[in-house]
Amino acid sequence: MGNGKKSLTLLLTLLIGFLFWLGPLWLAVYAVLLVVIFGLIKKISDRIATVALRKTVRGLALLFFVLLVSVSLRIFVMEVFRIPSNSMENALYPGDVIAVSKLEIGPALPRTPFKIPWLNIALYFNDEARARIKDNWWPYRRLPGTEKVMRGDVLVFTKVFGGKETHLVKRCVGLPGDEFQVKAGKLVVNGELYSPSEEVKNEYLLFSGDAEVLAKVNKQFPRLRMNRTKEKEQVFRAVMTNAAAGALKRKGLFDSLRIVSSQSHYVAPSGKLTPWSRNNYGKLRIPKKGLSVRLTPVSYVCYKDIIRQEEHAAIQEKDGKYWLDGKPVESYTFKQNYFFMMGDNRTSTIDSRCWGPVPESQLVGKVKAVLWSTCGGAFNWRRFLTGVR
Repeated sequence: MGNGKKSLTLLLTLLIGFLFWLGPLWLAVYAVLLVVIFGLIKKISDRIATVALRKTVRGLALLFFVLLVSVSLRIFVMEVFRIPSNSMENALYPGDVIAVSKLEIGPALPRTPFKIPWLNIALYFNDEARARIKDNWWPYRRLPGTEKVMRGDVLVFTKVFGGKETHLVKRCVGLPGDEFQVKAGKLVVNGELYSPSEEVKNEYLLFSGDAEVLAKVNKQFPRLRMNRTKEKEQVFRAVMTNAAAGALKRKGLFDSLRIVSSQSHYVAPSGKLTPWSRNNYGKLRIPKKGLSVRLTPVSYVCYKDIIRQEEHAAIQEKDGKYWLDGKPVESYTFKQNYFFMMGDNRTSTIDSRCWGPVPESQLVGKVKAVLWSTCGGAFNWRRFLTGVR
């Protein structure tokens, strides 16, 4: 064996050993499988006597192998997305291109061949397959990851709007089994105040008896935009981060600050039994796999859409009694875990307050970094290869 082959063998051994150390056994096994495939391709091509044919076969095999690796990376390891909206400011901005790792929570296996790059192109030309383009061909399965989802993680997941699947990015603020509530704009998880990030934005009302307060704010906080709500009163409105609100409190420029309590009822669930709003939401027990809830008028309103749309079970209420798939029931046991997602820019986000907790089957991965950004209309060097908190 030549020195070149020895070096290559040593490099591959170290790489596979590193993957075993990294955590997921399936990743190391898959890496070994790729190496075996590459070795077989090379061994077979070496037996071809004709030089021109051998070069052609090697070229086609190399192209196949590169495509296989690229598809594998996208399905099992990482995907890249562009941020289209300001719902996650100041963590992420429109124009950010983000790297989303699937290794932490484990990659979900494709449930349809149309989710497999390159193969989906071939299937578009098959009428029978194309007729099932929106169907799930296989059951939900997820490979083991290196860690569990934590509160505060910024995640990419999918939601279906108008029959079209869309990728969204939000921050996880509630885990399976948590008792979750938004109270006057502040998060309460399991009975305790929870602040996922100092960069979370809210709309505030600020009160001051100082006639010169606006000039003082403009001098000390030149980037903060503040509007007077009433001409004759020292009442102001501003959208700012928790960190900025804390700085204003420490300066003592205002008598009081409070988050504007929106009365919008564009929430889920909604109705007389749950008169919730975006800033006063819950209490809601986030569904957890194996969690059983007793069916009552309130719990039925809270969970009926989840049971129908995500658990794919037919539940209904008749004359105060509850029926599941045509059978009378008094409780329901959830089949999978759910997570409550919210945007950091609370004044400009549609999130779990509007369409409910996100099932585990829709999670894609964890946002790890901003690769590059065109926020502001041009290449932004300050956001080049920056981490996401």
